Amino acid sequence: EEFEKLKINSFLHSQTEYETENTLTFGILLSVFIATMLTVFLIYFTQMKRRARRIALQKSIGATNGQIGKLFFWELFYILTMTIPIGIVSGISIGKIILFITNKYGKTKLNFHIDYRLTGLGVSIGILAIFISMLVPIIISMKIPLIGTISEPPKRKRSLFRIKEGK
Repeated sequence: EEFEKLKINSFLHSQTEYETENTLTFGILLSVFIATMLTVFLIYFTQMKRRARRIALQKSIGATNGQIGKLFFWELFYILTMTIPIGIVSGISIGKIILFITNKYGKTKLNFHIDYRLTGLGVSIGILAIFISMLVPIIISMKIPLIGTISEPPKRKRSLFRIKEGK
């Protein structure tokens, strides 16, 4: 009750400081979301071109689109359950090592602090980005036709330089 009459000294401590910090934090999380989504999309899109024959073979022995979708989902699930814990542990470890070296050889004393809300938000955004970026390759894999994919001969690579035969 006695502290209710106190006011914040805005000359010493700006009220907009936390707003700038939050904006910067969410900006970084947004850029990580976009980078993750684009990276996973490009990786899976290039893999879909390589896996088209395998998917057509699975369809030829009777796999349905739902089963192929489940196959991709479980693949994603196993990848996430392995990489997220490894990423969190290695990220925290590397952060602690860098702060230890900075504190030992630098002139500052920095403390290591983990904000669990932001860590959870970052992990959630990463998982969401991976799910969104996998949707397009999964939809493309469902549209792979059975005919023509298995028997398609490999394409010839075009040369940058063509040798023209003279008359």
